[in-house]
Amino acid sequence: MDGVLWKITKECERSLDYYEGYPHLYGRETITVKNADGKERDVTVYTINEPYKSQLSVPSPVYLEGILEGCRENGISEKAVMEAAEHARENVQQRKKGKNRPADRAR
Repeated sequence: MDGVLWKITKECERSLDYYEGYPHLYGRETITVKNADGKERDVTVYTINEPYKSQLSVPSPVYLEGILEGCRENGISEKAVMEAAEHARENVQQRKKGKNRPADRAR
């Protein structure tokens, strides 16, 4: 998996926390990654919390375009992002189909 590492200030971290809905929508955890030279680094990442993790939603067009723009600016393939967005769309469609079955309707 590709990505970009950023060194940020505490003020930037507070802004990101707000943007990501930390600690309710997203949590933070430390993972180990390797840079292009093979050097390992411990970094903090945001990870989506339950119940949102189990009930994927489709990213808004503006949010998705922002992610894709970041990929383009940093020479990262957009393929994984597009596959994840498509997976979310399929997940939402399946949930909608399941709710429309006669056995699932409220009586």
